[in-house]
Amino acid sequence: IRFKDHNGNKKIMNLNTLHSDPYLLDMIAYQIYQQEGFFAPKMELSELIINGEYNGTKLRLENIDENFLNRRQIPLGNIYREVTGAFLVTFYNWNKIHYKPAWEKQTLKKEDDFDDWLSFLENNSVESDEVFFRYIEKYLDIDSYLKWYALTNLMGGTGYSDHNIFFMNDFRYQKFQPIAY
Repeated sequence: IRFKDHNGNKKIMNLNTLHSDPYLLDMIAYQIYQQEGFFAPKMELSELIINGEYNGTKLRLENIDENFLNRRQIPLGNIYREVTGAFLVTFYNWNKIHYKPAWEKQTLKKEDDFDDWLSFLENNSVESDEVFFRYIEKYLDIDSYLKWYALTNLMGGTGYSDHNIFFMNDFRYQKFQPIAY
C-alpha cells in the first residue's frame, strides 16, 4: 500500500494475508533469525480498516530500505536485492553488464553507484580457489553467511538460499551480510 501520512510524507506498507499465504511461518522464521543475531524485517499482526470498515487481520512486513538501517542504528550502508535470476552461483565468470538487471539497490538509490557490490561479485570471476577464498573473506563474514545459509535451508528448503535474497554492506565494516527474507 502506498499512501501519504498526516505530514504529507510518502509511505509504503506491505500487508500480507493470512488466508492464502504461508506468511505466519515467515513471522516465526524472522524471529528466529533475529534471535540468532541476523538482520531480518519486523513482521507483526495488524487489523486493516478502510473507511471505518474492518477488512481482516494482516501481517505487516517492514520494508528493507533506509528505514530498515535507521531502526538498527546503522548510519550508512547499501542494501542490494536480487530481482530476477541472480543466483549467486551463476555469477562465475560473469559480465559486468549483467549485474544491474539482476540486482536492485534498496538504499542510496539517487547515487547510482554499485561499486561495492561489483567488487563483491567480482570474487566469482577469480579463477584460483586460493585467491577466491582470500578475496571472499575480505568482503563477506564467512561464519555468519554459513549460519544464515544453514538456517535458510532448514526453514525454507534448499530452494530458498540462492534466490530472492538481500545483502547489506554496512559501511562501518565494509563487509556484506545476508538479510533474512
